[in-house]
Amino acid sequence: MTRSKDKFLVRESKDVNLAGEIWALELDKVDGGSVVYGIAGADGKAEASRKEAETKRASAEAARAAAEAKRVSAESERAAKDTSRDAATSAANSAASAANSAAQSANANAATAHEQANAAKSAAEQANAAARLAKPYFIQSSEPPYADRVNGCAWMQTDGSRIASINRWDASLQGAALFPQASTYPQSTTYPAPKGAWSKFSV
Repeated sequence: MTRSKDKFLVRESKDVNLAGEIWALELDKVDGGSVVYGIAGADGKAEASRKEAETKRASAEAARAAAEAKRVSAESERAAKDTSRDAATSAANSAASAANSAAQSANANAATAHEQANAAKSAAEQANAAARLAKPYFIQSSEPPYADRVNGCAWMQTDGSRIASINRWDASLQGAALFPQASTYPQSTTYPAPKGAWSKFSV
């Protein structure tokens, strides 16, 4: 039981919000005198340690929050880079696919053009063969010009309303062609002529 003279011992507090701190209890003895009991932790060290720990905790929490913010930022940056990389990869794949399609189309066009060229060459060869087989013939009184003569062609020489002779052009004959020899001398009446001559058949 407390007595009227029992009292709390108060000291000045470092906390400006407090009027003071109770740090001990002084009790009067029955037989006279008094005894002082200290309050655990009232020496101020525990509170100082608590406040220091609280300060460290707040600092650690701030550091944790900053680290978390950096982590979130890094994650956002990584996600953005992944999106950009995926877009670039998709674009590259699309471009490669388009290039491959273009190359295949070009190859197909080249193959078609090659086939058409071969067909045209074959047609030309057939036309040339047909032309070689087709021998023109002339029914007229005068000789056909050299440019129109083909080896084996026929010239039916007319004399009025009748055929005077039938002639075949033989390109292997010398005809009027001149070949230089030791006794060959150009004269004013000497004119070169292509090789070839008419073989005449009487009617």
